[in-house]
Amino acid sequence: MSKLRPSALVPSPGPYVRAVLSKIGLPCGAAFTGRPSTSTPYWSHSLLDWLINVIGWKSVVVMYTHGLHKNIRRRALRKAARAVKRE
Repeated sequence: MSKLRPSALVPSPGPYVRAVLSKIGLPCGAAFTGRPSTSTPYWSHSLLDWLINVIGWKSVVVMYTHGLHKNIRRRALRKAARAVKRE
């Protein structure tokens, strides 16, 4: 996360923490999407979550996120293998 630049969908730590702490105990974000125990306190995350659920792109987002995490894992394993070779 340290290499990410803040944007509308990637908040800097300060505003994100303020948003999370201000919403503790409040129903926010996913309350109207049939997932009342899910919280999306940051405004852009709430908007994106709502749009995904209204449009019905849940499976597309899950597939994208899964691919993203697989790619991150693949890169981490390659980095670890390079570190072992150097030793």
